[in-house]
Amino acid sequence: MNTTLLARPLANLHITTSLWRHTGGPTKSIPALCSGLAAEGTRVSLAFLGGDLAATVYDAARAGVDLRVFPATIHNTVWYSRCLHRRLPELVETHDIVHAHGMWQSPGWMACEEAIRQNRPFVLSPRGSVLPERLAKGWVKK
Repeated sequence: MNTTLLARPLANLHITTSLWRHTGGPTKSIPALCSGLAAEGTRVSLAFLGGDLAATVYDAARAGVDLRVFPATIHNTVWYSRCLHRRLPELVETHDIVHAHGMWQSPGWMACEEAIRQNRPFVLSPRGSVLPERLAKGWVKK
């Protein structure tokens, strides 16, 4: 998308649970997506929970992506952050679109709920969350 036609750069907020060194594909693809958007003139913020971060996160920061790192309050399958929860209204309000990555953990749920509350457009990328083997695991919660 050529953002030079807009009066101001489009502001994208990307939210995911983790970008930790020991995790898989999203750790590479989400920072790369954000870096690509930033290179096209889009203002990009990437919010996630802190931990042992992958090198791709630092690459995204060097590409101009604004990193928003939040501490986890509950370390279990939903990975809740009270701090992120409190800051979400402001984060969503200051961005034009919200892109949540992943379906089964609280950062994605909270981001989509806040986008709906503020009537902001949002994208929910399941990131493999609807594969049969993923749906079979923890099916009661899902």
